Amino acid sequence: MEFLYPGFLFALAALAVPVIIHLFNFRRFKKIPFTNVRFLRDIKQQTRAQNKLRHLLTLLARMLALTFLVLAFAQPFIPASEESVTTEKQTVSVFVDNSFSMEGESEAGPMIEVAKNRALDIAAAYDATDRFILLTQDFDGRHSRAVSRDVFTEMVQEVDLSPKSRNLEEILTRQRDLLLNAEHSTRPKAYIISDFQKSRYDFGSLPADSAVDIFPVHLERNDLSNLYIDSVWFDAPVRKLNESDLVNVRVVNAGDVRIENIPVRLEINGVQRAVASTDADPGEKSVATLEYVHETSGLQKATAVIKDSPVTYDDTYHFSYDVFNELKILGVRNSLEGSDPLRNVFSSDSVYSYTSVNARNIDYAALADHRLVILDEVKDIPGGVDAPPFSPAISSDRKVQSINTEHPLYSGVFENIPRNIDLPEVKKFYPSARSAQGDPVMSMTGGNAFLTAYRPGRGQLYVQASSLRRSDNDFSRHALFVATALRIAELSGATALRSIWLEDDAYFTVPAFNITDGENLHLVNAEANADVIPLYRRSEGRFFINPGPDVGEAGIYSLIYNGEEVSATGINYFREESDLASYMRSELEAVIAETGGVRIKVFDGGDESMGRQIEQINRGTPLWKICLILALAFLLAETLLLRRWKTSRV
Repeated sequence: MEFLYPGFLFALAALAVPVIIHLFNFRRFKKIPFTNVRFLRDIKQQTRAQNKLRHLLTLLARMLALTFLVLAFAQPFIPASEESVTTEKQTVSVFVDNSFSMEGESEAGPMIEVAKNRALDIAAAYDATDRFILLTQDFDGRHSRAVSRDVFTEMVQEVDLSPKSRNLEEILTRQRDLLLNAEHSTRPKAYIISDFQKSRYDFGSLPADSAVDIFPVHLERNDLSNLYIDSVWFDAPVRKLNESDLVNVRVVNAGDVRIENIPVRLEINGVQRAVASTDADPGEKSVATLEYVHETSGLQKATAVIKDSPVTYDDTYHFSYDVFNELKILGVRNSLEGSDPLRNVFSSDSVYSYTSVNARNIDYAALADHRLVILDEVKDIPGGVDAPPFSPAISSDRKVQSINTEHPLYSGVFENIPRNIDLPEVKKFYPSARSAQGDPVMSMTGGNAFLTAYRPGRGQLYVQASSLRRSDNDFSRHALFVATALRIAELSGATALRSIWLEDDAYFTVPAFNITDGENLHLVNAEANADVIPLYRRSEGRFFINPGPDVGEAGIYSLIYNGEEVSATGINYFREESDLASYMRSELEAVIAETGGVRIKVFDGGDESMGRQIEQINRGTPLWKICLILALAFLLAETLLLRRWKTSRV
């Protein structure tokens, strides 16, 4: 047994007071005259013995009452641990996990609400003079200081779910830094209230020893199952007006039960356009394919949706894309005389708008309006094309002997290639000194490339080693020529599905344009009531746009410049929280036990008596109430003895 205020024990010297009262008060005798003393001799011995016993019992009651009263003020307790209980000011850090996984349910209710209640219980287990530091996944600047219990309570009540997700090492480092920089007189304590997902809590990263006591508060969810959308993509590289398209939505079953007929719907510009369903085995991914027709051209804003509970943040996937009404192609020729095989190819489809100009009459300002520019036998290639230099022409009969079907240019074009396929024949070609730096698409006998793909910057460059003249080769009359030209045009019109994660370093790109001084780009989401100025940089003819820290909600954000919508992108919550596999409390205790050296005790966050457990650890088992009750009991005993004693003397 120890005392919280041992200085009060000096008051035990006051026990001498009832002894003095006993010696000088109870020994005074009062003479009472009697007319007949004949019977006094018989009861004299009995009366003296009874009075002496009552006097001693009264003295004992007074001394015990005073003793227990002094002990009550000294506040005795039985320590619950080896660490001594102190009355000095303490600083306590409490981390409340407000990540999206805490959206789930526990036996005690919504996990985020239970976590907030446990944080308040922790604060209540300490003295009102202690200081508290609140920490959440946001690492908010206003949570970086120690505050009073009342302020801490208000801050906890304001905590809401956040898309941020930190690992154990980040959390502990932050807690240690804040605690060791705060004013405190005792060993600081750090509480972590969480569901302890296995993907984020690696207890192997714990230090062998720590200057801070760590107390995990484990919350157990009712159900570990969760469905979420992992990604979305199109089958085709380009989307054309009034044409059918296929969009793929990948759904992940993070639970341990097979789920069938999962409905997946697709919304375009706020209108539902397609519905499909899929099945998903436990821990597996499944793809739902939705087919629909592009009914409008231009910028499209889309959202893929599933329905799942109670974790819902990952049930939507936002993205945007463009639909072409017309794809402009410019053919730059050395001479407009003679046949133009390219015009014959692109005139077969109304989506392509092909125009040819003489190389001497190029309108360079209009080049940006064309998705594809074809240089046909141009003598002087502009430096901005970054084309490889050619060696002198070789007049020699060669044959195209191989096609790289793995290249994106021919992806999905051939179902199968016959072994003895008839490929183009070449009579004259220009070897390229840098063909080895590109991706060979078609190769000739002798090892020379016939068609090579390059990636200068963010563009795509295809170089054919021979002209389109029939005297040089028969490629322009070959069926492969039509497929190749159309495929190059399609890829030039391809638009990446625009979608990014809500992360600090995430970005999307748009073609660069001139920005006037004083004007800014804006990212706008009307549903989230958000209008922020993003970060951006210009490189390789494009803007690399980072939403910045002010974007905190998922959705489709429009890129606005000078009041006009330039582009849009889908911003989605990162799926790190979607895998709900978490430590059981017994697993957590076993993992922590293996670390060794770190002072850690795991609390059951579902237990409403957790606050009393912490108070017992901090203050031990208090005995002052028992001492006070005993003091009152002995005072009552003294009163009864005195009344009885007075009655016996009458």
